[in-house]
Amino acid sequence: MDFTGTVVYKTFEGGFYGLDADSGRKFTPLNLPKSMQIVGARVKIKGTIKEDIATTKMYGEVLEIDSIELLEEGKAQNTH
Repeated sequence: MDFTGTVVYKTFEGGFYGLDADSGRKFTPLNLPKSMQIVGARVKIKGTIKEDIATTKMYGEVLEIDSIELLEEGKAQNTH
């Protein structure tokens, strides 16, 4: 699947990065590169929904990223 969206940070379940697609779908990425862990960053993503994997994060669908491209900078956030 291909989509454009925004990197978000959620503080529940110990804190994690998520992806909010422009379509309204939400994703928990399995392999979001550290260089893309920027809250508010606009990204273009190609990935695969992993229906056979469950996480404790309970945020949308689990996504394995095949490729990611930064479209617009967000703001760096220290999450630790």
